[in-house]
Amino acid sequence: VQQCSNPSSPVAASTSSGDCCSSNTSSSSSSIQPYQTGPKAPAYKLKSDTSGKKADQGPFATEWQQQQCGDVLSALQRDCSPQHSPLVQRELSAYFSEEFFDTRSIFSEASLLERQLSDQLLAPPQSPASAPTPEAQLLQTGPWVPDTPLLFSEPGLRFVPVPAVTGFAGFWEVIPERTTPHPQPIDIMLGASYLVKKVHKSLPGMDLKEVNGQLLLSAQPKFLPPGLPAAYTEVFVKNKPEGGSWNMRRDMRLGSTVGKVYMTDSGTLILRSECKPAFGRKVDIILEDYLTLEEGGQVIVDRMCCYEVSTGRRITQYQVARLRPDKA
Repeated sequence: VQQCSNPSSPVAASTSSGDCCSSNTSSSSSSIQPYQTGPKAPAYKLKSDTSGKKADQGPFATEWQQQQCGDVLSALQRDCSPQHSPLVQRELSAYFSEEFFDTRSIFSEASLLERQLSDQLLAPPQSPASAPTPEAQLLQTGPWVPDTPLLFSEPGLRFVPVPAVTGFAGFWEVIPERTTPHPQPIDIMLGASYLVKKVHKSLPGMDLKEVNGQLLLSAQPKFLPPGLPAAYTEVFVKNKPEGGSWNMRRDMRLGSTVGKVYMTDSGTLILRSECKPAFGRKVDIILEDYLTLEEGGQVIVDRMCCYEVSTGRRITQYQVARLRPDKA
Protein backbone atom coordinates (compact mmCIF):
# COMPACT_ATOMS: atom_id res chain seq x y z
CA VAL A 1 0.00 0.00 0.00
CA GLN A 2 1.39 3.40 -0.90
CA GLN A 3 1.37 6.34 1.45
CA CYS A 4 -0.65 9.44 0.59
CA SER A 5 1.24 12.65 0.12
CA ASN A 6 -0.93 14.12 2.86
CA PRO A 7 0.84 13.24 6.12
CA SER A 8 -2.33 13.71 8.19
CA SER A 9 -3.80 10.37 7.04
CA PRO A 10 -2.59 7.50 9.27
CA VAL A 11 -3.82 4.65 7.08
CA ALA A 12 -3.78 4.42 3.30
CA ALA A 13 -7.05 3.08 1.87
CA SER A 14 -7.64 1.82 -1.64
CA THR A 15 -9.80 4.09 -3.78
CA SER A 16 -10.76 4.48 -7.40
CA SER A 17 -8.38 6.08 -9.87
CA GLY A 18 -8.20 9.83 -9.66
CA ASP A 19 -7.66 9.95 -5.87
CA CYS A 20 -4.32 10.90 -4.42
CA CYS A 21 -3.52 7.28 -3.44
CA SER A 22 -4.06 4.25 -5.71
CA SER A 23 -3.85 0.48 -5.27
CA ASN A 24 -3.05 -2.50 -7.50
CA THR A 25 -6.50 -3.93 -6.88
CA SER A 26 -9.46 -3.25 -9.15
CA SER A 27 -11.51 -0.12 -8.73
CA SER A 28 -14.52 -2.14 -7.53
CA SER A 29 -12.73 -3.63 -4.53
CA SER A 30 -13.74 -2.46 -1.06
CA SER A 31 -11.53 -0.41 1.24
CA ILE A 32 -8.90 -2.28 3.24
CA GLN A 33 -9.76 -2.57 6.94
CA PRO A 34 -6.87 -1.35 9.07
CA TYR A 35 -7.02 -4.26 11.56
CA GLN A 36 -8.09 -7.31 9.63
CA THR A 37 -7.09 -10.73 10.90
CA GLY A 38 -5.52 -13.59 9.00
CA PRO A 39 -2.07 -14.50 7.73
CA LYS A 40 -2.05 -11.72 5.10
CA ALA A 41 -3.08 -8.85 7.32
CA PRO A 42 -1.10 -5.81 6.11
CA ALA A 43 1.20 -4.09 8.53
CA TYR A 44 0.91 -0.35 8.39
CA LYS A 45 3.80 1.96 9.01
CA LEU A 46 3.36 5.64 9.73
CA LYS A 47 5.96 7.83 8.11
CA SER A 48 7.11 10.64 10.30
CA ASP A 49 7.13 13.89 8.43
CA THR A 50 9.15 16.46 10.25
CA SER A 51 9.30 18.93 7.40
CA GLY A 52 6.34 20.88 8.74
CA LYS A 53 7.51 20.97 12.38
CA LYS A 54 8.81 24.15 13.88
CA ALA A 55 12.33 24.44 15.16
CA ASP A 56 11.25 24.13 18.81
CA GLN A 57 7.85 22.81 19.78
CA GLY A 58 8.54 22.73 23.50
CA PRO A 59 7.52 19.83 25.73
CA PHE A 60 4.20 19.16 23.96
CA ALA A 61 3.31 17.16 20.86
CA THR A 62 3.08 18.92 17.50
CA GLU A 63 -0.23 19.58 15.82
CA TRP A 64 0.50 16.85 13.27
CA GLN A 65 1.31 14.31 16.01
CA GLN A 66 -1.86 15.16 17.96
CA GLN A 67 -3.89 14.60 14.80
CA GLN A 68 -2.19 11.23 14.33
CA CYS A 69 -3.10 10.33 17.92
CA GLY A 70 -6.74 11.19 17.31
CA ASP A 71 -6.86 9.10 14.14
CA VAL A 72 -5.32 6.09 15.86
CA LEU A 73 -7.81 6.25 18.74
CA SER A 74 -10.72 6.61 16.30
CA ALA A 75 -9.57 3.47 14.48
CA LEU A 76 -9.30 1.63 17.80
CA GLN A 77 -12.83 2.57 18.81
CA ARG A 78 -14.23 1.39 15.45
CA ASP A 79 -12.36 -1.82 14.98
CA CYS A 80 -11.04 -2.99 18.37
CA SER A 81 -12.70 -6.21 19.52
CA PRO A 82 -11.61 -9.15 21.77
CA GLN A 83 -10.49 -11.28 18.80
CA HIS A 84 -8.38 -8.40 17.46
CA SER A 85 -6.60 -7.55 20.72
CA PRO A 86 -3.20 -9.22 19.97
CA LEU A 87 -2.90 -7.53 16.58
CA VAL A 88 -4.05 -4.22 18.00
CA GLN A 89 -1.37 -4.41 20.66
CA ARG A 90 1.29 -5.00 17.97
CA GLU A 91 0.04 -2.04 15.99
CA LEU A 92 0.05 0.16 19.11
CA SER A 93 3.63 -0.81 19.83
CA ALA A 94 4.52 0.53 16.38
CA TYR A 95 2.55 3.72 16.83
CA PHE A 96 4.14 4.41 20.22
CA SER A 97 7.71 3.79 19.00
CA GLU A 98 10.40 6.38 18.94
CA GLU A 99 9.86 6.81 15.18
CA PHE A 100 6.41 8.22 15.88
CA PHE A 101 7.14 10.40 18.91
CA ASP A 102 10.28 12.42 19.27
CA THR A 103 12.02 12.81 22.61
CA ARG A 104 10.26 16.07 23.32
CA SER A 105 6.73 14.78 22.94
CA ILE A 106 6.92 11.22 24.29
CA PHE A 107 6.41 12.43 27.87
CA SER A 108 3.95 15.16 27.00
CA GLU A 109 0.38 15.40 28.25
CA ALA A 110 -0.96 14.32 24.87
CA SER A 111 1.02 11.09 24.81
CA LEU A 112 0.16 10.24 28.43
CA LEU A 113 -3.53 10.81 27.78
CA GLU A 114 -3.38 8.64 24.67
CA ARG A 115 -1.73 5.81 26.57
CA GLN A 116 -4.39 5.93 29.29
CA LEU A 117 -7.22 5.88 26.78
CA SER A 118 -5.71 3.02 24.80
CA ASP A 119 -5.22 0.99 27.97
CA GLN A 120 -8.90 1.44 28.78
CA LEU A 121 -9.92 0.32 25.30
CA LEU A 122 -7.74 -2.80 25.43
CA ALA A 123 -8.51 -3.77 29.05
CA PRO A 124 -10.81 -6.82 29.36
CA PRO A 125 -14.18 -6.22 31.02
CA GLN A 126 -14.21 -6.89 34.76
CA SER A 127 -17.11 -8.57 36.46
CA PRO A 128 -18.30 -6.89 39.68
CA ALA A 129 -17.15 -8.54 42.89
CA SER A 130 -19.86 -10.37 44.72
CA ALA A 131 -20.79 -8.81 48.05
CA PRO A 132 -20.55 -10.96 51.19
CA THR A 133 -23.79 -12.56 52.24
CA PRO A 134 -25.27 -10.48 55.08
CA GLU A 135 -26.52 -12.14 58.19
CA ALA A 136 -30.12 -11.21 57.41
CA GLN A 137 -30.10 -13.35 54.26
CA LEU A 138 -29.21 -16.57 56.05
CA LEU A 139 -32.88 -17.11 57.00
CA GLN A 140 -32.09 -18.57 60.40
CA THR A 141 -34.89 -19.05 62.89
CA GLY A 142 -35.05 -19.98 66.55
CA PRO A 143 -34.80 -18.31 69.96
CA TRP A 144 -31.00 -18.57 69.78
CA VAL A 145 -30.88 -16.27 66.71
CA PRO A 146 -30.67 -12.47 67.28
CA ASP A 147 -34.01 -10.76 66.72
CA THR A 148 -32.15 -7.60 65.68
CA PRO A 149 -28.89 -7.57 63.67
CA LEU A 150 -25.71 -7.44 65.68
CA LEU A 151 -23.78 -4.20 65.23
CA PHE A 152 -20.19 -5.45 65.33
CA SER A 153 -20.43 -8.98 63.94
CA GLU A 154 -18.95 -10.25 60.71
CA PRO A 155 -21.45 -10.99 57.90
CA GLY A 156 -22.55 -14.56 57.37
CA LEU A 157 -22.53 -15.76 60.99
CA ARG A 158 -24.43 -18.95 61.72
CA PHE A 159 -25.92 -19.29 65.17
CA VAL A 160 -26.48 -22.46 67.17
CA PRO A 161 -28.35 -23.10 70.43
CA VAL A 162 -26.29 -22.07 73.44
CA PRO A 163 -25.35 -25.33 75.20
CA ALA A 164 -25.64 -25.90 78.92
CA VAL A 165 -21.83 -26.04 79.14
CA THR A 166 -20.11 -23.61 76.80
CA GLY A 167 -16.53 -24.08 78.03
CA PHE A 168 -16.24 -20.40 79.02
CA ALA A 169 -17.01 -20.83 82.73
CA GLY A 170 -14.29 -19.98 85.27
CA PHE A 171 -12.36 -17.06 86.70
CA TRP A 172 -10.31 -15.25 84.10
CA GLU A 173 -7.43 -13.08 85.33
CA VAL A 174 -6.55 -10.12 83.12
CA ILE A 175 -3.29 -10.23 81.15
CA PRO A 176 -2.28 -6.53 81.20
CA GLU A 177 0.21 -6.69 78.33
CA ARG A 178 -2.48 -8.01 75.94
CA THR A 179 -5.34 -5.85 77.22
CA THR A 180 -6.18 -2.35 75.97
CA PRO A 181 -4.46 0.02 78.42
CA HIS A 182 -6.28 2.44 80.72
CA PRO A 183 -8.02 4.79 80.38
CA GLN A 184 -9.89 2.53 78.01
CA PRO A 185 -11.55 3.80 74.81
CA ILE A 186 -15.13 3.03 75.89
CA ASP A 187 -14.76 5.09 79.07
CA ILE A 188 -13.26 7.97 77.09
CA MET A 189 -16.03 7.91 74.46
CA LEU A 190 -18.79 7.84 77.10
CA GLY A 191 -17.15 10.60 79.16
CA ALA A 192 -16.71 8.46 82.28
CA SER A 193 -15.65 10.21 85.46
CA TYR A 194 -12.31 9.73 87.18
CA LEU A 195 -13.89 7.43 89.79
CA VAL A 196 -15.50 5.21 87.16
CA LYS A 197 -12.19 4.88 85.29
CA LYS A 198 -10.45 4.00 88.57
CA VAL A 199 -13.04 1.31 89.35
CA HIS A 200 -12.66 -0.27 85.91
CA LYS A 201 -8.87 -0.19 86.20
CA SER A 202 -9.01 -2.04 89.52
CA LEU A 203 -10.90 -5.03 88.06
CA PRO A 204 -8.63 -8.09 88.39
CA GLY A 205 -10.66 -10.12 85.88
CA MET A 206 -14.09 -11.56 85.24
CA ASP A 207 -15.91 -14.55 86.67
CA LEU A 208 -18.21 -16.57 84.39
CA LYS A 209 -20.67 -19.12 85.76
CA GLU A 210 -23.32 -21.29 84.08
CA VAL A 211 -26.31 -21.98 86.35
CA ASN A 212 -29.86 -23.14 85.48
CA GLY A 213 -29.77 -22.14 81.85
CA GLN A 214 -28.15 -18.80 82.61
CA LEU A 215 -24.72 -17.34 82.02
CA LEU A 216 -23.61 -15.08 84.88
CA LEU A 217 -20.79 -12.57 84.44
CA SER A 218 -19.51 -11.12 87.71
CA ALA A 219 -16.85 -8.52 88.45
CA GLN A 220 -15.46 -7.53 91.85
CA PRO A 221 -13.30 -4.40 91.68
CA LYS A 222 -10.55 -3.76 94.20
CA PHE A 223 -11.50 -0.09 94.39
CA LEU A 224 -15.09 0.92 95.00
CA PRO A 225 -16.55 4.25 96.21
CA PRO A 226 -18.68 4.09 99.37
CA GLY A 227 -22.35 3.20 98.88
CA LEU A 228 -21.90 0.90 95.90
CA PRO A 229 -22.31 -2.90 96.02
CA ALA A 230 -19.10 -4.91 96.31
CA ALA A 231 -19.85 -7.01 93.21
CA TYR A 232 -21.50 -6.42 89.86
CA THR A 233 -23.30 -9.25 88.08
CA GLU A 234 -24.82 -9.50 84.61
CA VAL A 235 -27.48 -12.13 83.84
CA PHE A 236 -27.78 -13.66 80.34
CA VAL A 237 -30.59 -16.21 79.84
CA LYS A 238 -29.73 -18.87 77.25
CA ASN A 239 -31.96 -19.50 74.24
CA LYS A 240 -34.61 -16.98 75.31
CA PRO A 241 -35.43 -14.07 72.99
CA GLU A 242 -36.33 -11.78 75.90
CA GLY A 243 -32.97 -12.38 77.61
CA GLY A 244 -32.19 -11.44 81.21
CA SER A 245 -32.22 -8.09 83.02
CA TRP A 246 -30.55 -6.33 85.96
CA ASN A 247 -30.75 -2.89 87.58
CA MET A 248 -27.20 -1.70 86.95
CA ARG A 249 -25.05 -0.57 84.07
CA ARG A 250 -21.39 -1.10 83.21
CA ASP A 251 -20.81 2.65 82.98
CA MET A 252 -22.08 2.88 86.58
CA ARG A 253 -24.86 5.32 85.65
CA LEU A 254 -28.37 4.94 87.05
CA GLY A 255 -30.52 2.71 84.90
CA SER A 256 -31.14 -0.88 83.82
CA THR A 257 -29.75 -3.39 81.34
CA VAL A 258 -31.19 -6.25 79.26
CA GLY A 259 -28.71 -8.97 78.30
CA LYS A 260 -28.87 -11.65 75.59
CA VAL A 261 -26.40 -14.41 74.79
CA TYR A 262 -25.70 -16.11 71.45
CA MET A 263 -23.25 -18.67 70.14
CA THR A 264 -21.94 -19.32 66.65
CA ASP A 265 -21.04 -22.58 64.97
CA SER A 266 -17.37 -21.48 65.13
CA GLY A 267 -17.46 -21.38 68.96
CA THR A 268 -17.72 -17.62 69.52
CA LEU A 269 -19.81 -16.58 72.53
CA ILE A 270 -21.60 -13.24 72.05
CA LEU A 271 -23.00 -11.14 74.90
CA ARG A 272 -25.28 -8.26 73.91
CA SER A 273 -26.29 -5.68 76.53
CA GLU A 274 -28.85 -2.93 75.93
CA CYS A 275 -28.70 -0.13 78.52
CA LYS A 276 -31.52 2.26 79.39
CA PRO A 277 -31.39 5.37 81.59
CA ALA A 278 -33.20 5.44 84.95
CA PHE A 279 -36.02 7.69 83.72
CA GLY A 280 -36.30 6.63 80.11
CA ARG A 281 -37.52 3.73 78.02
CA LYS A 282 -35.22 4.11 75.04
CA VAL A 283 -31.91 2.29 74.76
CA ASP A 284 -29.01 4.76 74.83
CA ILE A 285 -26.00 2.39 74.82
CA ILE A 286 -25.52 -1.04 73.22
CA LEU A 287 -22.59 -3.25 74.26
CA GLU A 288 -21.48 -6.38 72.43
CA ASP A 289 -18.81 -8.76 73.72
CA TYR A 290 -17.32 -11.35 71.35
CA LEU A 291 -15.59 -14.05 73.41
CA THR A 292 -13.21 -16.61 71.94
CA LEU A 293 -10.83 -19.14 73.50
CA GLU A 294 -7.13 -19.66 72.79
CA GLU A 295 -4.38 -22.04 73.91
CA GLY A 296 -6.72 -24.98 74.36
CA GLY A 297 -9.24 -23.04 76.41
CA GLN A 298 -6.72 -21.52 78.82
CA VAL A 299 -6.92 -17.95 77.48
CA ILE A 300 -10.04 -15.90 76.72
CA VAL A 301 -10.14 -12.94 74.32
CA ASP A 302 -12.98 -10.47 74.79
CA ARG A 303 -13.57 -8.02 71.94
CA MET A 304 -15.59 -5.37 73.73
CA CYS A 305 -17.67 -3.10 71.46
CA CYS A 306 -19.82 -0.10 72.33
CA TYR A 307 -22.36 1.87 70.32
CA GLU A 308 -23.79 5.20 71.52
CA VAL A 309 -27.27 5.57 70.05
CA SER A 310 -27.62 9.35 70.31
CA THR A 311 -24.38 10.16 68.47
CA GLY A 312 -23.81 7.01 66.40
CA ARG A 313 -20.26 6.72 67.73
CA ARG A 314 -18.63 3.28 67.87
CA ILE A 315 -15.56 2.05 69.71
CA THR A 316 -13.80 -1.27 70.30
CA GLN A 317 -11.33 -2.43 72.94
CA TYR A 318 -9.86 -5.77 74.01
CA GLN A 319 -9.55 -7.64 77.28
CA VAL A 320 -7.44 -10.80 77.37
CA ALA A 321 -7.35 -13.02 80.45
CA ARG A 322 -6.00 -16.39 81.58
CA LEU A 323 -7.99 -19.11 83.32
CA ARG A 324 -7.22 -19.33 87.05
CA PRO A 325 -9.02 -22.39 88.52
CA ASP A 326 -7.54 -21.71 91.94
CA LYS A 327 -9.45 -18.39 92.14
CA ALA A 328 -12.80 -19.63 90.87
